[in-house]
Amino acid sequence: MKVLMTITYYAPNISGLTIYAKRLAEGLVKKGHQVTILTSKYDPSLPTKETINGVKIKRSPVFLKIGKGVIMPFFPFEAWRLIKKSDVINCHLPQPEAFWPLFLGRISNKKTTVTYQCDVKLPLGRRNFLTEKVLLISNFLNCFLAEKMVSSSLDYAKNSSLLRLFLKKLKIIYPPIKNFSQMKQDKNFAQKISTYKKKHKIGFIGRLAAEKGIKYLFLSIPFLKKKLASFGIFMVGPKKPIGEKLYQNKVNKLSQKYKNNVFWMGKLTEERLSTFFKSIDVLVLPSINSTEAFGMTQVEAMLCGIPVVASDLPGVRVPVKITGMGKIVPIKEPQKIAEAIVEILNNKKSFVKPRKKIKEIFSLQKTIESYEKILF
Repeated sequence: MKVLMTITYYAPNISGLTIYAKRLAEGLVKKGHQVTILTSKYDPSLPTKETINGVKIKRSPVFLKIGKGVIMPFFPFEAWRLIKKSDVINCHLPQPEAFWPLFLGRISNKKTTVTYQCDVKLPLGRRNFLTEKVLLISNFLNCFLAEKMVSSSLDYAKNSSLLRLFLKKLKIIYPPIKNFSQMKQDKNFAQKISTYKKKHKIGFIGRLAAEKGIKYLFLSIPFLKKKLASFGIFMVGPKKPIGEKLYQNKVNKLSQKYKNNVFWMGKLTEERLSTFFKSIDVLVLPSINSTEAFGMTQVEAMLCGIPVVASDLPGVRVPVKITGMGKIVPIKEPQKIAEAIVEILNNKKSFVKPRKKIKEIFSLQKTIESYEKILF
């Protein structure tokens, strides 16, 4: 089958949304389907067309950027051309321009599905308030147009002001989780991590973005110092994601304040990411709002035998609740984050669950097969 998948940002951009779409697209290609990605040419240096791991990518020129949003004047015409060659359309929201492939797909009698990755909650401000409202309206319209919808958990869907309106056509599919536990290790990177002489290694993986709650992880450091003699917080992910400059400045100042306990690892290859998981003692997901809908990295940590501290947010709390492999903490409470970290470090064996159990619940193969049933 020929699948047209649309998303505002795709590889090489790194975010949970792009990683989800990339794994899904490449998984469908491995099952014998033809997948084309229609996305933005957010970086002028990127090629307009290329193929990565069997997935064809078409990048539409960007006329204007507004925060994280992009204006692509040729997008509707490019969508129409690709729709005529496709059997199925899968749009990843939030994505205002998804209206065009969904509308054109419906009038062309093509199968249309949206993957609702998350709500959008932005920092306070008039422009951000207006942006949120525009996205809410566009998301509603796109969900209304789609024949079928996918969300990562029922917990998230029932607590989303928008998704709860579409529960009848909603299918729950866990995100595409990568199992890093059996991947080859990067010995040089493992040696690098070992040079940080810290007894306890606390991990974080994600963009330096407001919804990630990194500020509260850093503010937990004074509380951790009261209980732990030696520890480090190891940060993995892009340090300069799109549209987050103000938040980056705030977090960088905190990072400097606690420079003896915060270490930046940058973006990692999959081999190095596997090594990272096996080098830390606990992973923390301190997210603060519904822009975080699940947190794939926490399941990937669990598969490597690493317990998790996760925020008590719809969707985000699901992996810990299902597996029992970690602690759930209130949002924006550094002391509670510290207490949970210390409890896990002092009783790690009681939080580690059999990998087989976790693999049975969260499986990349199951996710791809579930999508096949919905798309085709």
